[in-house]
Amino acid sequence: MRVLMDRTMDLREFLTKFASSLRNVRAFYIVEPLLEKGKTIKFGVAGMSSGNAYHRFNEYSVLYGDRMKDNECKGVLVHFVGITEYDRLVQPEKSQVYLLEKHLKQEYRSTTDPGRGSERVSKTYLPDILRTIRTKRFKDVHTQMRDTNRETTKKYQTDRKAFIDSKSGPMTRTRKK
Repeated sequence: MRVLMDRTMDLREFLTKFASSLRNVRAFYIVEPLLEKGKTIKFGVAGMSSGNAYHRFNEYSVLYGDRMKDNECKGVLVHFVGITEYDRLVQPEKSQVYLLEKHLKQEYRSTTDPGRGSERVSKTYLPDILRTIRTKRFKDVHTQMRDTNRETTKKYQTDRKAFIDSKSGPMTRTRKK
């Protein structure tokens, strides 16, 4: 995983600066919604099935709004973003960023507040999470493509380019009385 950004930055500034880098990638991120008032951070993955990580960050911008001086609860801070190149041969649940997220969810499951998602943890764990990201190494697991030749269906007529009906003789219907 390549570290795209590992210092705290406002989400709008981050999107402006790194928009082109968030296309055709899968991303692991750590964000802090200012609505949580400095108590909670959230980690997650973006671009899993489409390779467009920009879309997920833009959703945060729409959901929490842009940071304002007169309203300290609006906006999102981005603490970390790591990216991997999107590869369609890697299933989302076998990608490097997903495996890292899964590991962190399991490690910090007991620290989450009841009723909140397991990806939301106290901000006090941020240094530990960053240390785990730097030390744990996961790799994308490629899906093997099947390359065996299958036999042709015996009920297929190549000259007519049609399947042979399995029923022989004409069909008759009976009327119900």
